[in-house]
Amino acid sequence: MSQTTQTIALITGGSRGLGRSMAEHLARAGTDVVITWRSRQDEAEAVIRTVEAAGRRAAALQLDVGANATFLSSPHAWPRRSNAFGAAQNSMCW
Repeated sequence: MSQTTQTIALITGGSRGLGRSMAEHLARAGTDVVITWRSRQDEAEAVIRTVEAAGRRAAALQLDVGANATFLSSPHAWPRRSNAFGAAQNSMCW
């Protein structure tokens, strides 16, 4: 039996600038994408729509990498957003 592996990229700051460009480029190249965003949910949602339009799966998590307290809340947000990637990703270590 053959097993396929899909690459998933995690991009911090993926809602704008270089992070957004990277997310869109990777999606066009066949990679699923998880981005983080700090303050512009609308921009993060636009990236998700672009990635999905390219036929890839995507998720966005609010995370301020400069405030480590937000790292503790992010794992709790993951199960609500992980349905795009299936149950296997719910076992990720944080």
